[in-house]
Amino acid sequence: MIISTSGSNAGIGFAVPIDTVRVASNGMISTHLVENNMRPALGLLGIGLCSTRMKQTLFMAAHKNIEFPGVLISSVKIGSAADLIGMKGLDLIGDQFTIGDRIVAIGGSYVNELDEITEDFQRRVAGVVNLTLEDLDGKRRIVGTRQA
Repeated sequence: MIISTSGSNAGIGFAVPIDTVRVASNGMISTHLVENNMRPALGLLGIGLCSTRMKQTLFMAAHKNIEFPGVLISSVKIGSAADLIGMKGLDLIGDQFTIGDRIVAIGGSYVNELDEITEDFQRRVAGVVNLTLEDLDGKRRIVGTRQA
């Protein structure tokens, strides 16, 4: 508790030692990663992602008996960064569906689980990140998106 005659905490400040700031900033600059996992989630891109179990269920329902790598994009918000770069999610019409894109790599590192994507994005420093997307036909493309 801060006790003052005016009842306010005016003029009270807290400092972070410059050596602490220097170590943290040099680490972020050299690795392009934030070590404390306090980054925003993928929702800022405007996409929803499927769990591994849901992906397997959808592929079985689509009569695809082979294992597809990556994490399936379930939804893309209209007007979002993901929409603007052409990401495709599941398309549901009645009881029929079309499988869209999967994120198979982030910055050149392969991903196959939702947790891997979440952890990677939480550790990244703001800037452009390249995502490798793959459609149902196996066609891959790399798209760059800015992370705030």
